[in-house]
Amino acid sequence: QTLKENNIPLESYSDTEILLKSYIFYKEEIVNKLNGIFAFAIWDENNKSVFLARDHFGVKPLYYTIYNNNLIFASEVKALFKFPGVEPILDEQGINRSLTRMSHEILEKYKGSENIVLLGIKRRGEYLGNRMREKIESIEGHPVDGGTIDIRNFRDDTARSENTDGLDTNINLDDKHVVLVDDVLQTGRTIRAAIDAVMFHHRPKTISLAVLVDRGHRELPIRPDFVGKNIPTSSEEDVIVQIEEVDGENSVSIS
Repeated sequence: QTLKENNIPLESYSDTEILLKSYIFYKEEIVNKLNGIFAFAIWDENNKSVFLARDHFGVKPLYYTIYNNNLIFASEVKALFKFPGVEPILDEQGINRSLTRMSHEILEKYKGSENIVLLGIKRRGEYLGNRMREKIESIEGHPVDGGTIDIRNFRDDTARSENTDGLDTNINLDDKHVVLVDDVLQTGRTIRAAIDAVMFHHRPKTISLAVLVDRGHRELPIRPDFVGKNIPTSSEEDVIVQIEEVDGENSVSIS
């Protein structure tokens, strides 16, 4: 309707035509005019530039990387790796090695697995925690306690819920060595929420943190005790962790 009011002719009314002519009219402001979910790339011949955009909620996938002055983009992370020379920071073997090393470090720190409880932070931390627990069990030869944490009721960017549920474990955590497991550590706010969820119901002897990736940019005085890989990043970059149980593949990359 806005295009018609500005005397911009439309021939087919197709999504592609409306998108292209909206870009010609609004330029970069187009992202503030579109509703719904979207992801697209437009080559601007006049400026010799590519404009990439996706909806504000990030529902429609759009991943990109720059390699040898080439801009590579796709709707799936694995498609980026089809470009010669583009590789993940951690592949499946790299993730497995990192989890194995952290599992050994946990056993070394606590002199064995007695009184250790691994709590994975949903969503991907849950599955990474399960993998680490299986590794520790294979080393020690006996079961290791575990569970999950859902931090939604303990976030600090929403009104505190009267619902204090968040822990999913049948283990009494009092006097236990609790190890929180997550995929990426950035601001530290997710970990603060997870600690609140634990401390609301229990009083563990210690709480430590194991993360697959530490990307920096902390906003709270929180640091990991066990780290798979430190990855320096800018605030504009996304660290993408994909694991088999959720994404159908295992990789860590930056987009």
